[in-house]
Formats: sequence, structure tokens, C-alpha cells
Amino acid sequence: MHMLFPPLEGTSPRNVNGHPAQDSRSSCIDDNDDVLPPELRENFNKIRALLKQENISKKRTTPSMADDSKDLQAKKQKVAVETALAMEDEMSRLRNGIAELEALLAQHENVI
Repeated sequence: MHMLFPPLEGTSPRNVNGHPAQDSRSSCIDDNDDVLPPELRENFNKIRALLKQENISKKRTTPSMADDSKDLQAKKQKVAVETALAMEDEMSRLRNGIAELEALLAQHENVI
């Protein structure tokens, strides 16, 4: 896909599985090229881990399964709320940054 502006520094295309896409232009791609803030990345990783844990616990049938399920649901809800709040903060930060850039552009256009 062609873009009218350059991509953010340090970003790389991802394939269908979410892994970095290998391409002839990129010699070394690591997992540190994510544009998500560390807090959001960590929360999404926690959610993935909880979902894996849930899938594993569904395969087991034990007497304490109901308690484990309730505990897991509570953890998932807590991480989901934390993630939603972090996303809202990040979106607000980005909106403010865009507004600042638009103000600078308008100021620059008025000078010229």
C-alpha cells in the first residue's frame, strides 16, 4: 500500500499471524518496533496470557474449576478495565498532539 506520508520511525509491516513480515528492505526486525506504549503492550500480553490460561483450564475438569473460573474472569475484567483506561489516555495524548501540530501548521501558514 502506498502512503502519502512516511511511516512512523521503527514500525514494520506485520504478517497475518502478527509476526514481523520479512522483506528484502529490512535486514533485522525485532519486537521493539511496536508503536504501542509499553503499558498497553504489557496489558495486551496479559490478556493473551489469561486467554491461554482459560483455554488450558477449560480442558481440565477439577472440583475447584468453578473457583478458578471466577478468579480468571475477575483477572480478565481487571486487565480489560486497565487496558481501556490506558487506551483512553493514549488516545487523548494523541488527540492533543494532533491539535498542537494543527495549531503549529496554522501558525506557520499565517506567517507565510
